[in-house]
Amino acid sequence: MNNKLLLFDIDGTLVDTGRAGTRALDKVFLKYFGIRDAFKGIRMAG
Repeated sequence: MNNKLLLFDIDGTLVDTGRAGTRALDKVFLKYFGIRDAFKGIRMAG
């Protein structure tokens, strides 16, 4: 049997990603909308 476990850590209590999600969103906003540092100063934690 192939078991899988998915964890959703919305507020960062289980995993510290070092702002990887914010950096990814910033790259998308720069590429598609031309907005640099779109999420600068915005807290992503719950």
